[in-house]
Amino acid sequence: MLNESSCVVVVWTHASVNLEEHHWVREEAAVGRNRKILVPVRLDVVDAPFGFGSIQMADLSEWGNDNAHPKFRKCVDAIRSRLAQPAGRSDSAIVSPRPIIQSNVPQNFVHIPGGEFTMGSPESEVDRGDDETLHDVEVSDFWMCKYTLTLREFGKFIDSTRYRTDAEKENSSVIVDGNEWKEKEGVNWRHGVSGNERLSDEENHPVLHVSWNDAVSYCDWLSQKTGKTFRLPTEAEWEYACRAGTTTPFNTGDNLTTGQANYDGNFPYNQNRKGVYRQTTVAVESFAPNGWGLYNMHGNVWEWCSDCYGSDYYKECKAKGTVENPTGPPTGSSRVLRGGGWGSGAGGCRSAGRDSGTPGLRSFSVGFRLVFVP
Repeated sequence: MLNESSCVVVVWTHASVNLEEHHWVREEAAVGRNRKILVPVRLDVVDAPFGFGSIQMADLSEWGNDNAHPKFRKCVDAIRSRLAQPAGRSDSAIVSPRPIIQSNVPQNFVHIPGGEFTMGSPESEVDRGDDETLHDVEVSDFWMCKYTLTLREFGKFIDSTRYRTDAEKENSSVIVDGNEWKEKEGVNWRHGVSGNERLSDEENHPVLHVSWNDAVSYCDWLSQKTGKTFRLPTEAEWEYACRAGTTTPFNTGDNLTTGQANYDGNFPYNQNRKGVYRQTTVAVESFAPNGWGLYNMHGNVWEWCSDCYGSDYYKECKAKGTVENPTGPPTGSSRVLRGGGWGSGAGGCRSAGRDSGTPGLRSFSVGFRLVFVP
């Protein structure tokens, strides 16, 4: 019956979020989200689990059982709108838009619908950096891979081209040894966080020890091989895709748990409860995706963007008003890194969090994700 429904209304309460015997609520919500027919309603002040908070919801936690309350009316209108449309289509602001289907899009790439958003973070956001000045950005439609590039995929590139990465050329990369970061000889893309060669069961983990130069070379190779165009995301595209319509520190809401992302749980966000520390990467399809179907935009590995890094670039953008498809400063010695890694604290994994490295930088916590240009 659920697969034939035109609308799935999920009611988030303390019970549906926290009680194991109410797991069916979360399971049915996942079906509705995947079919783009979900209308989420919050009756209690709770964080929706497993990425559902990235879908705009009707917040009735303070409606006071008032049928005339405007938020209640908006919720009812959204449900009526959903029931009046074929399954998978909606013009409602509460339900996520249906992705555009394009026949030549490669497998595992999802459509990110263009739009305007406020990039950066408010001054009140915990752990924000001085380089996160709020500014308005307009982004065009694009297609982004659901996952960061895997060890298996990068291996095919090496086998085909005999390309030598920066780590191989200089015979070293940065690894973690206990609580210390060390430059270690002989470490390259075949190795893991501590410098040991990775096992076959890690082929679906993100490739590590790859520089920005290596990532661009991979994009060039794949473009030439397929006759299609692949590139790294711009920093604006990355944040827009990560947020998936949210304005909170994470696309999961005001907090990020280690049940939602892979980071160092000893350093939770804003004095929340500590979580686990896995001390390594996890498979790229781990955890629930965000509202646009993208996995691990928070944590696991830092991701290279195409932009040069500029500490004052956001301020320059703000002075111009709404900026369309920004690509970063025209010059710079470093490139942007986004998303945080398995060894980061939660604050470093925020949607607005920024870092950077030289184009030749490689380490135990840096990978990349592709954008497809139709």
